[in-house]
Amino acid sequence: MAEVYTVKVEVARLETDGKPSAGPVYRCIYARDGLMELPSQFESPWDFFRSLSLSFSTFFTKGSMLQNLGMMFVF
Repeated sequence: MAEVYTVKVEVARLETDGKPSAGPVYRCIYARDGLMELPSQFESPWDFFRSLSLSFSTFFTKGSMLQNLGMMFVF
């Protein structure tokens, strides 16, 4: 049997009072009870990401590899 990595946290809703219907909501099993709290030294998830990218700046990312190859794309 395949392993399941998602859990249903909300059931589907029907249209009511002009609000559109919505399908069920699924989350990763690790976020079943909500998302983790942001560490106190960060103001936003971007601060958290930025600090990690500075700490591990020697690791390549897709963007840095494309830039090094002269293929930087702007989306």
